[in-house]
Amino acid sequence: MAAGDLPLPEQCRIVTEEAWKLSRLPGPAIITGFGSIPYLATNLSDTTIAARLRAIASDIAAGSSVRYGSAISCTEYFAGISDMSFFGEAAASGFDVVGRNTPMWRDGVRWPKANGLANIPTINIGPWGRDYHTPLERLHTGYAFDVLPRILRDVCEALLNSTIG
Repeated sequence: MAAGDLPLPEQCRIVTEEAWKLSRLPGPAIITGFGSIPYLATNLSDTTIAARLRAIASDIAAGSSVRYGSAISCTEYFAGISDMSFFGEAAASGFDVVGRNTPMWRDGVRWPKANGLANIPTINIGPWGRDYHTPLERLHTGYAFDVLPRILRDVCEALLNSTIG
């Protein structure tokens, strides 16, 4: 099945259905498992570069009301799903739990045996809106197209300027 073109969630569904049939257990039942690639939680570490990134982001957030006319804040954890999980600093030990609960982990997930995470200090600076990743997703266009690009520019400039932070 892993050699076919079925997406991982479909592979996991089929394998789970077959395992249930083979178990010959009476129903109804609730079976829980994962059926997709993991998005591990990321946090900034205590390394020098991560501390510098945190300080720059905090400084920019602290002056955001005056500089951009919009208050922004920093949080230690992003509650949504983000591709930054693959770049950020995360505990690879989380893959053990994910692997044990994903039916097609060994054969259906094309994940590197080593260095599956970049472990680069990463922050999520994103748009402001509501109901992200749903059909009702909305974006605050004033923030997304005016404030956000300026914040990104200022963070990048500060990171590239070796005398700041």
